[in-house]
Amino acid sequence: VLFRSVSQSRYAVVLFEILPRIDDWRDELSQQATRAIGVPVQIGRVSGEIEGAWPVLTLSDVRLLDGQGSPALRLKEVTARLSPTSLLPWAVWRNEWRFDRLVLVEPDLAVFRDPAGEVFVAGLRISSPPSAKQSGTVSGLDWLLSQSLIQIKKGRVQWTDAKRQAPTVGLTDVEASLRNRAGLGRYWHELEVVATPFREFGIYRDWE
Repeated sequence: VLFRSVSQSRYAVVLFEILPRIDDWRDELSQQATRAIGVPVQIGRVSGEIEGAWPVLTLSDVRLLDGQGSPALRLKEVTARLSPTSLLPWAVWRNEWRFDRLVLVEPDLAVFRDPAGEVFVAGLRISSPPSAKQSGTVSGLDWLLSQSLIQIKKGRVQWTDAKRQAPTVGLTDVEASLRNRAGLGRYWHELEVVATPFREFGIYRDWE
C-alpha cells in the first residue's frame, strides 16, 4: 500500500507539476545528463505532452561536446516516453526513471581517432579502460542500453582517422533500432541498421 501510494504520487507530480513547466528544468536536465554521460551536454529546448496515459518528453537541439568544446554529437530532437516500470517499487526506491521508447532524430555523430590511436565517439574515449573519472560514463551507458527501445531516424556518422591521415568517411540516412529485453541477470539486445555510405562507397546497406 505504501509503495502504491508513493508510485501514484510520483506519477501525479510528473503529470501535473513537472510536465507543464518542463522547460524550466532544462539546465538541470543538462547538468544531470553531463554527469551521467561524462561529457558536456547542451539542450536547446524541452517540451512535454501526454500520449495515452504516459508523459512524453521532447528535447530539441541537443549537443554533446568534445574536449575542445566542439559538438561531437548533434541531435535535432530526442523524444522519450516514460515507461510504467518507472512506477514499480524498485524504481521508486532507486529514484530511477525508465523509458519504453527513446527516439533520436537526425543525429550527427563524429567518431575520431587521434594520432596516438585513441578512439573517441561523441567526445567519449572508448579505446582505453574507463578511469575513475569516467565511471559516470559507464553507468550512463548502462542505463541507456537498458531502455526497452532506442530508435535512430535520419542519422549521419562521420569517421575521421588522424592516425592514418585519411579522408573523412561515413554513413548517411542511418535508420536503426535497438530493442532490449531482460534475461536472467542480463539484457538481450536486438539491433537493426539501415544506412547509405558516402558516395565513395556508393552502396545502400541493411544490417540485422
